[in-house]
Amino acid sequence: MKPAITQTDIIKFLADTPPFSKLSSATLETIAAKCQLLQYRTGQWMLVRERMPAQVMIIYQGQARLLGYDQRRAAQVSLTVVEPGEFLGWLGLLRGVSCEAAITSSEVIAITLEAEEFLQLMAKEPEFAQAVRSRPQITEVFDLLSLELQRQADAATDLKDLVRQLWQQITVVNLPPGKVDSQKFNDDHLWLISAGMFDGMSVGSRLLIDNNHPDIWHSDTEIRLIGIPWKSNNEKANKDNTSTLAISPAPEYPPNPAVEHIAPPDSIFVSGQGLLDVSLACFQMLHRILGGSFRRDLIRKVLTNQLKSNKQISLQVAGAIVEMMGLQAQLVKVPANVINRLSAPAIIYWQESLALLYKITEHEIVVAAPETGISYYSLVEFGKIWGQSGQVLVIEKPEEERPEKFSLRWFLPSIYKYRLVLIEVLVASFFVQVFGLANPIITQIIIDNVLMQKSLDTLDILGIFLLVIAVFEAILTSLRTYLFADTTNRIDIRLGSEVIEHLLRLPLSYFERRRVGELAGRINELENIRSFL
Repeated sequence: MKPAITQTDIIKFLADTPPFSKLSSATLETIAAKCQLLQYRTGQWMLVRERMPAQVMIIYQGQARLLGYDQRRAAQVSLTVVEPGEFLGWLGLLRGVSCEAAITSSEVIAITLEAEEFLQLMAKEPEFAQAVRSRPQITEVFDLLSLELQRQADAATDLKDLVRQLWQQITVVNLPPGKVDSQKFNDDHLWLISAGMFDGMSVGSRLLIDNNHPDIWHSDTEIRLIGIPWKSNNEKANKDNTSTLAISPAPEYPPNPAVEHIAPPDSIFVSGQGLLDVSLACFQMLHRILGGSFRRDLIRKVLTNQLKSNKQISLQVAGAIVEMMGLQAQLVKVPANVINRLSAPAIIYWQESLALLYKITEHEIVVAAPETGISYYSLVEFGKIWGQSGQVLVIEKPEEERPEKFSLRWFLPSIYKYRLVLIEVLVASFFVQVFGLANPIITQIIIDNVLMQKSLDTLDILGIFLLVIAVFEAILTSLRTYLFADTTNRIDIRLGSEVIEHLLRLPLSYFERRRVGELAGRINELENIRSFL
């Protein structure tokens, strides 16, 4: 049943909700007459990232979850849960970019206003427009920082935690069209363009602030900038040793890598002659450096079959073998003059056979070729032999915390989430068992006392007591069954969604190497989980 909400209720609610609290009573009455109340079901989308908002909305009742889009992983991330009074939909209209995503986490009643009416209100009410433009939004900060970390090739930073720490400290600057002096910006901040365009810099670009060499930028449109205090956070992190992460502009050229404590080249070198033995020696050296599973007979069989069909061992095949060893491989094409930006070890084609790049520094490259031995080259000498550019198979150790195989621990987070309901089920089960003892005990009393002493009054009392116990037992059993069935269905849906989300994150190569029936069989195993629950 829908709650009764009057226009007066909407006016009072908007009057207490920023930024609508900036409007006069007469304006609020006019706006309230144009507003519409919409009721959303649990799990229903309020805003979709791929679509510009057709209306702005203020949550009147219920809760919704804001989602951000991580450009590095091409996946949506849950950011925060918003309560009544949260203002949604305005950011996409202000930026001119479809960037907001929100889904209800409970039943929601929202006050909505058409986008055209909202923009007209912004034009008529300067104070209201200023209040809207000066608001930072966690989705906006997540979107821009995601682009920045993608530019820096930073896949390790926990963007969600970083945004949660920083977004309340964000500085929002709105600039009119015209000239902009870079000296007006604090160089302690990381400045990102949220809306509009400077000279060749579009939405998501970073402003390069150098007060020693100030610039004058030109813009034909209004500009919205987001300033993130990365320097102050960096200094604070150095002082108190907290986990706050700092964001700084990436250097134009990577610094000289730190010296790693690795084994001497002679201790890992394996010699070999011929394409088969050379390739096998490279994988054995790789095993000695990074570990992994080295099954000589299996690798030799794969290499032999490849040589029979293609007469050579391609880097793509080498990458497949590396992943079969339990390591991570990535095939990239790089110019010879920037190969020192890669990390060792790596596999390349060296004089018509595979070889291992054992060590890569800024000024020296160590090549371990099974046929010729270990050689040391400068960057220029390496380029003369290898060529101007080529493909490199970059190899890394597996992640320290690899996904655990399926076990009962997989259920623990879901069970912990619904621990209170499960405790209620256990308590109800306890009392159901206690009530179950009443029947034999009372039967024993009837036999011992009523039948022997012929006390009919006691029989009436005991009969009423049995009836009451039966009613309470039925009620508790029904409640227990309902709670447990509802909880297990929720756990089932959550675990099933985790499996589907994991499948969607897998690369296409995973599906290319496996048959459809195999994947379908794995997914059907969810039925066993349902039976277990």
